Amino acid sequence: MKPMLTTHTSELPRGDQWLYEPKYDGFRCLLIVSPSHVRLQSRNGRDMSSQFPEIIEAINNLSFPYPSFTLDSELVYLRSPFCSDFSKVHKRSKLRAKRTIETHSLTFPCSLIVFDLIERNQESLTHFPLRIRKEYLDNFFSRLSGNHLIPIQSFTHIEPLLRELSFEAGEGILAKKITSQWNEGKRSSDWLKWKLPKQGTVILTHYQSTNQYFTGQVYKDESLMPVVQVAHGFSEEKRQTLISLFKQKGKKYGTDGWVLPPGICADIFSIGINDENMREPRFSDFNLTTDPLACTYNQLKKELTLPKDYIELTHPDKPIWDHAVKDDYLFYLQHIAPHLLPFLHSRVLTVIRFPHGGGDERFYQKNRPESAPEYVTSVVHENIDYILCNGYDTLLWLGNQLALEFHIPFQPHTDDCPCEMVIDLDPPSVEEFHLAVKAAKLAKEALDFFKLTAFVKTSGGKGLQLYIPLPFNQYSYEETRSFLLFLCEFLCEQRPDLFTLERLKKKRKGRLYLDYLQHDAGKTIVAPYSTRGDTGYVATPLEWEEIEDESLHPSQFTIWTVLERLEKRPDPFGGFNNVRVQQPFREVLERINHQ
Repeated sequence: MKPMLTTHTSELPRGDQWLYEPKYDGFRCLLIVSPSHVRLQSRNGRDMSSQFPEIIEAINNLSFPYPSFTLDSELVYLRSPFCSDFSKVHKRSKLRAKRTIETHSLTFPCSLIVFDLIERNQESLTHFPLRIRKEYLDNFFSRLSGNHLIPIQSFTHIEPLLRELSFEAGEGILAKKITSQWNEGKRSSDWLKWKLPKQGTVILTHYQSTNQYFTGQVYKDESLMPVVQVAHGFSEEKRQTLISLFKQKGKKYGTDGWVLPPGICADIFSIGINDENMREPRFSDFNLTTDPLACTYNQLKKELTLPKDYIELTHPDKPIWDHAVKDDYLFYLQHIAPHLLPFLHSRVLTVIRFPHGGGDERFYQKNRPESAPEYVTSVVHENIDYILCNGYDTLLWLGNQLALEFHIPFQPHTDDCPCEMVIDLDPPSVEEFHLAVKAAKLAKEALDFFKLTAFVKTSGGKGLQLYIPLPFNQYSYEETRSFLLFLCEFLCEQRPDLFTLERLKKKRKGRLYLDYLQHDAGKTIVAPYSTRGDTGYVATPLEWEEIEDESLHPSQFTIWTVLERLEKRPDPFGGFNNVRVQQPFREVLERINHQ
């Protein structure tokens, strides 16, 4: 069985006869399940089950409403709800060694985005209209819950979906006629695909006459790096003009190539960048106003992702830190949002704004200003109209206001009890960062003894912060503070020469301050993945084995290094919410109260 195919369109149809769905950049596949087997089948009929064991394991652990069924889906690695990373799925499909595949499945687990139910109990549903198949699919998922099998979100209007895709740098939209049948292996105008137009500027440096490809390069680390080979999108006049320029002004190499020094800039349409290459490129036009030296890899990534149609980005070149200007920071917020927003969601927010850039004048902001856009929501708490940052739009709006630090309380505004315990491990200066490492290690040993799972992150300043997730709204601040005091007193007893509970700095005598008092109602702590305004360092979640590295230092974590590390390794706080329900904190409280 081969999937039904889509037809490309440059203009989306509108009307109540159409449904709109996000187009994901992954592998189209069928999930075929029977009582005796589970099979992931590519559009070309290849069995991909062994390459994606996390999908198969998840399906084997679910109870389905039918013993046999076939789902039409996209196999993806999700960066965010509407954006996927093709390179990680593609790389996995090439792996053959079982151990390597298992490692990748744990590091970067993939998901199935399901958009159609085409068979159940050996009954074909392909002749039913899409509207009916969607009802069957909704009923199918109403009885399921799983992380790797996800129903697609459908929209009846284009604009809300287009807005989400623009903020998350998604690929495009699929428009499907609600009366459409599922026609095996056929390309149909009832299913249309539309790519979100994105445009970036490159320097055209090479031309090959055999295949008529032009190579586009950008600067990275002061050297030119090829990012695109483009042959499509040219008018014949502009193609011939460019060829003539290469042959007249360029230097010939090989039998069919010409090279020009950096000088000709061009705008290129693309669906995005994977593995440092622009995907599905098309020539847009010559760019006569851009200096070739301004064509950098970071600038190209920003051009292809920042949602300029929905956020007015003011003064994008404003210096923020020595390693970043303003739109660098906004690019960071856009890409860190899937990791940062879960910690901001439904929490009353305090930001620190630096209107002239990091390290300069600053002020705290809690109240939602009257000038804020409608999408910036808020909640009144203790006579303050606090901003709630629940989405990309508010996050980027705050970034554009140069909110460089995000500070949050220890519970959602709907709850009275903390949903995590946090200790700030505060050394006298960054030169004594090793004291924070020592305290974190000793604290983890004690928490392991109590079978409590803890997470650790840099503060973005001079120390570390220890997090212990808890179930929502179950334990009071009095209970959590009593445990944190017990833990901190234990650490001080172990190393009174290194650690102290003394709040006055002048009395600490060079020792690390174990700040558990900050964990209280109405107080805040810097959110995971927030930057710090003075330095530009990021409050970065770490794996526990990372603190064994003697070279570990807060300065290693800037917006660029944090984004790079998340490309190579999973988020150390990724399992934070899953741990909540597993914590035996009630037993721990009973144990320490009886001592």
